[in-house]
Amino acid sequence: MATPSHAHGLPLVPLRTLLLALPLLSLILLLTLHLPPRHHPAPPAPLILPTPLRTTAAAAQPKPKADPSSSSSPSPTTLSHVVFGVASSRRTLPLRLPLLRLWLHPPARAFLFLDAPPRAASVPANLHLRVSRDASRFPYSYRKGLPSAVRVARIAKELLLELRQQQQHQSPPPRWLVLADDDTAFVLPNLLHTLSKYDWHEPWYLGAPSESAAQNVWHGFNMAYGGGGIAISWPLAARLARVLDSCIIRYPHLYGSDSRIYACLAELGVELTHEPGFHQVRCTAASLFPLLLRISLCLCMCYCYFLVECFYRDCWEINCVFLLDASS
Repeated sequence: MATPSHAHGLPLVPLRTLLLALPLLSLILLLTLHLPPRHHPAPPAPLILPTPLRTTAAAAQPKPKADPSSSSSPSPTTLSHVVFGVASSRRTLPLRLPLLRLWLHPPARAFLFLDAPPRAASVPANLHLRVSRDASRFPYSYRKGLPSAVRVARIAKELLLELRQQQQHQSPPPRWLVLADDDTAFVLPNLLHTLSKYDWHEPWYLGAPSESAAQNVWHGFNMAYGGGGIAISWPLAARLARVLDSCIIRYPHLYGSDSRIYACLAELGVELTHEPGFHQVRCTAASLFPLLLRISLCLCMCYCYFLVECFYRDCWEINCVFLLDASS
């Protein structure tokens, strides 16, 4: 009769030997897996990152033909390349003209869009008055809001269409569209310095949220507030103008014009690039003094909407003068 150690003709390994061999076998297996191979592997393929949307969109834009007589480096952005679209009304125009004269200096040019033909007024030569087209056909359902927000949002399209018709007379062609309210004060050198950091051929949407936490909660943290100014590169503004009307129809529930601009640009896949120099503030007695201290450090623009009853009639003008002088 066969013994258990020689069943089926194969010797049995003692259990103690097997237990001692298991750690050694495991160590050999780990070393085999982690040691580099003897042959030299091929270098890894370069990491290809997804191209940002603004680069993809910029590549789709036709590149201007280079002038052989010009230098290889692109020309710097100047105020002649910036077009301002300013929202106003027939009622507020006389009150805002002093402020507009403070900051709007040639070669900067602005188009002021009103809701009705203005009364006779003396305006600077580089400030062009326009009457907005009728926007009553567009829906607006925000409760207790102002339907004029639709008219103001369409300034981007109306301005683009007008300048496109005058394209043969434009020298140099625009690079940036800056949208603002008639009570927005711009410090032009600071604004120009900010815009010069970006390639205007690419789709850029520049601005900043409100400095009021309550307004950001109500309307959103990721959009540029129109009171502080909205800067849009010209190729992106052209794309926006093509889809703006259909986009406005899809968003009747939004409050302001800046909300509609933000929604339409989001549909185009362009997000806000936050520039801290843009300021949208509703000035009260508690917030005015800290604002004046901060504004002297770095200001692209400031939205002054004073609600303090103790200010006398022309106080907003004097304070805006102070803001402009302090930031220079």
